[in-house]
Amino acid sequence: MNKKIKVVQYGLGPIGCRSVQYLTERGHFDLVGAIDSDERKVGVDVGELAELPTALGLHVTDDSTNLLKEVDAEVVVLNYIKPGANSAPGSGNYLLRQECGFHLRRTHVSLANQPQPGQRD
Repeated sequence: MNKKIKVVQYGLGPIGCRSVQYLTERGHFDLVGAIDSDERKVGVDVGELAELPTALGLHVTDDSTNLLKEVDAEVVVLNYIKPGANSAPGSGNYLLRQECGFHLRRTHVSLANQPQPGQRD
């Protein structure tokens, strides 16, 4: 029997919800927490937000500090775009972007699709 990887989803916008769908479709992940700063999402079942066929019985929190202390997560999937990140290149706005499921990289918006030095394919 293979051990499931315990995962917390941080950020439940469109990309974060797609991450939840991905995680729950595979049998080797155990979603143990979900975090979002949007007060409209706090307390809502993650399955409902991610438009899954069934509720997960796991509710969104905005308290990342306590959640991460309470759950024994091995991975945090972070989906977050800093406000204004879609503005003109050179504006100093940055985004964190998720690649290949769990590899995170910080880049400037104008460089988001360009290979970075040392980046693995």
